[in-house]
Amino acid sequence: EQTYVCFSPEMRLRKYDSGASYEFTVKSNMRSDGLARDETNIAITEDEYNDIIKNKQGNTIHKTRYQFMDEGQVIAIDIFHGDLDGLAYMEIEFPDFSAAEKYQTPDWVIADVTSDIRYKNGHLARYGIPERE
Repeated sequence: EQTYVCFSPEMRLRKYDSGASYEFTVKSNMRSDGLARDETNIAITEDEYNDIIKNKQGNTIHKTRYQFMDEGQVIAIDIFHGDLDGLAYMEIEFPDFSAAEKYQTPDWVIADVTSDIRYKNGHLARYGIPERE
């Protein structure tokens, strides 16, 4: 579960495993192409989560993440639920720009949305699933 409390700068709350743990994240220095950003993650308590979530903006994102290794790289597949039901995408956190630029997108990928702001979680929380062009 992922909930935004501010879109600029991006600040979000995450609740993992139905309340087993909670996290507050602030993103900064984001590149327009989506390939890099600074991210600060802070573990918080359930009480802190419940207090901060009162400032919620947009819709809460519900998703299930599956991870696997492919040629030494961790691949994450997110399957969205609720308001975003029907959307799924792959995410890879590369160690550097060079690795990201060298990566060959698998044939089974329908579209590369790395640089498409409409597929960023903050945008999805505000506007829902975008129309495919």
